[in-house]
Amino acid sequence: MTTAPESPPSDAAAWARLVERLESQRDLLVDDFLERVAQLGAYGDHIVPSDDLRATAIETLDMLIRKIAGVPLTAKQIELPRRLGVRRARQGIARESLLEAVRLDFRVLWSGLVRANDGKSGELIVLHAEELLTIVEQYIGDVQVAFLDEQAALAHDSQIEVSRAFARLLNAQGDVEDIAVSVAGRLGVAVNAVFEIAVIPAALFAGARDELELRERGRLLLSSEFDDAVVLVREQRQDSSWSQSLPAIRGGLVRGVVGLGSVPHGVRAARSIAQHSTGSQDTLRTEEDVWPVLAHDAVSGTMPELVRIATALDHILDGERARLLETFADFTRTGSLKQTALNLFCHRNTVVNRLNAFERATGLDPTRPADAARGLIAFGPEVARAWARGNLSGR
Repeated sequence: MTTAPESPPSDAAAWARLVERLESQRDLLVDDFLERVAQLGAYGDHIVPSDDLRATAIETLDMLIRKIAGVPLTAKQIELPRRLGVRRARQGIARESLLEAVRLDFRVLWSGLVRANDGKSGELIVLHAEELLTIVEQYIGDVQVAFLDEQAALAHDSQIEVSRAFARLLNAQGDVEDIAVSVAGRLGVAVNAVFEIAVIPAALFAGARDELELRERGRLLLSSEFDDAVVLVREQRQDSSWSQSLPAIRGGLVRGVVGLGSVPHGVRAARSIAQHSTGSQDTLRTEEDVWPVLAHDAVSGTMPELVRIATALDHILDGERARLLETFADFTRTGSLKQTALNLFCHRNTVVNRLNAFERATGLDPTRPADAARGLIAFGPEVARAWARGNLSGR
């Protein structure tokens, strides 16, 4: 790789200061990049969602500025060209469109340096022009290699066209039903079919990919990749579900999605469930499993009474607090004192005593639906974890 001649110490210090000013204007650089991409029209038809473009621009410019400054890259930044190339290939982006967009990074950085230079002589920037160009060109080359490798893999069964159609559906705006009708044939599904959706964290799915492809060989499978997760969609079947096809893996599951036009909403729901499927339980979780966490995150911060309830057990020793919440969680799930006692391997009177202690501490009577609902939301994360433990133990 060609490198720029080493600068005199005074020039090196001035260049370092200029790059610092460039870094401080990173948000302006991102806005400039997004405006240029929009004018270019390279990513039309909503194939690449706006939040993807912005997040990638931020990550790319941060990485390039670090290289310009001579600062070592993080492991994630080193992997950025490969991740971006693979993702754009799976989104069905044309190679020319990808390269046109990535090449904008040089113009954005150059304009940023000129702006950061505050109208001073441009000799310093010109001195480092070759260095800047080399850094950007290397990045473009790495992205292109990853893109072409992934595109070649997809092309084996015309998956490029399928991925493009699926990405168009997932990123549809108000015209989702019309788009569903237009892409159904390409996707090979009936527009009124019933689907099931799984969303798996990308890091976890990497190890399960080969096994899944072996299990699903010859069956229709739609997939799309976000930077943090993999979306899997197929027509719902009687003989199996994603829970059987993807055993011992954490993620979000939505079944019974009626109609292709409802799939984007189902994907958003499954992503939200997956984001709340934390902990040691390696299983696909459903809305039924995690809704207390979703409700807790959505409303607890805006309702002072729920905040008070959530802290009402803080003065109780950890072991006793855990027993009270486990008993409350199991009772709200079963609605039965007898079943809760069996599940927790204790006497029925012990369950009654714990629920009474819970009521004294929180002011909530678990046998009253309105009180139980507030308790489920206030203690959402802990309730969901208790429910997961109960499900896994076969209760």
